[in-house]
Amino acid sequence: MLAAAGVALLALACASCGGGGGGEGSSTTSAAPPLAQAQGFADGFVQRLVAGRWTPIESDVAPMLTRSMRDFQSTIVRDGITRARVPGRLAHDCPPSPAVDAGKDCFVYRLSGQHIAPVGTTPLEARFRLWLNYEDGRWQAVNYSYDVLPGASS
Repeated sequence: MLAAAGVALLALACASCGGGGGGEGSSTTSAAPPLAQAQGFADGFVQRLVAGRWTPIESDVAPMLTRSMRDFQSTIVRDGITRARVPGRLAHDCPPSPAVDAGKDCFVYRLSGQHIAPVGTTPLEARFRLWLNYEDGRWQAVNYSYDVLPGASS
């Protein structure tokens, strides 16, 4: 009986050695570098996104965002978006999305291209916001927003 109690206490002590109830995600997040250091990652991600091939960005997208981002990439290719102005701007006034731990800090880009329609082409310009999170020692896209800008020209 005493041995069983000792094993239970040992198991409890070992369980508390793992960093507390937060798990790996919280310990990784607390060690995240400043978001400004993700500028190169974000710029490269957006350029690969606009290039229209899924494989080069797939591993940089959080699993919960994969389907949405893949559909979005198809949409911007179909709409004629072909360029991203880099570097993006790190903004601190972005609309937060607590559901995906996306706060007010995001990278903002201008995307542009030519929408091809049966009656000709129309210049297209849009704002793209990208939220990143530092997970398992690397940056990942966790959220985005996309707004076509009215009356824009390339």
